[in-house]
Amino acid sequence: MNKNKLKELVNVLNELSDDVKDWGVDMGSVDKPLCGTPGCHAGLISIVAKDLPELQDIYNDCRVHNKSYEYDAWADTLADFLGFNDMHDLNDWADSYPKIWGNEHGVAMFDLAKAFTDDESKQLTHRDIINHWKQVLVNLEA
Repeated sequence: MNKNKLKELVNVLNELSDDVKDWGVDMGSVDKPLCGTPGCHAGLISIVAKDLPELQDIYNDCRVHNKSYEYDAWADTLADFLGFNDMHDLNDWADSYPKIWGNEHGVAMFDLAKAFTDDESKQLTHRDIINHWKQVLVNLEA
């Protein structure tokens, strides 16, 4: 995990408007989040790419198809940005370091809400994901 890149990501995530932070998240969605529509963890990364040009560049380099939005490519983009080969390596890292990730479900960070919250009855929001990444950074620095 590249701690400096994680700091960059957390800083940009933190600068999102409260409105965007409070959007609901549908971890099963593979569609681009637009104007309050639910997206997944990878969708949140696509939102902040405008503020982290390196993310957009990585995404443009790793896209397999010519579509404008690809869930898997955004997940791989985040992984690459943080110093991993792909989303599977990032998932494996979170699974191998549950104390840093914050729970035993990091391997499912692109699939299941429980990777970010223990309250499965709660509607997951971008804010939950952002706060989780903030805590990962705190844990990594400890």
